[in-house]
Amino acid sequence: MRFDWDQKYEIGNELIDKEHQVFVELIRNVAYSIEDDAESDYIVRLLTEVEKYAEFHFLSEENIMISCRYPERERHRQLHLQLSRRLRDHIEAYQRGESEAVAVLEFLMDWFAQHTVREDLRLAEHIGRLNAHGSA
Repeated sequence: MRFDWDQKYEIGNELIDKEHQVFVELIRNVAYSIEDDAESDYIVRLLTEVEKYAEFHFLSEENIMISCRYPERERHRQLHLQLSRRLRDHIEAYQRGESEAVAVLEFLMDWFAQHTVREDLRLAEHIGRLNAHGSA
């Protein structure tokens, strides 16, 4: 299953775009491990790495939202919390044998693509408006 960086994921904020590229790379590592029939313990470790990186990235993004007084920051933060909970649920279901690794991977790919092009783009547009008015 291929999942590559695509320009459609670029939102125009250098820091967020760099962090998103790392996200894609971590998701790709999971995909390659699944394709290579890696041991489930190893796949869980890779998924946990994605989870920990998500925590860092969400904190980083939320700090940007605070610094630019993003009016939708609480709603966006709640989305981050929901995504984190859902990822944890998927990982635990996989660990219990109630889910396939591919299902977790599909969740990650969909989550990243949808959240980035919808929610993170809104944040970038807000920052762009501030920059255009000399307020950032």
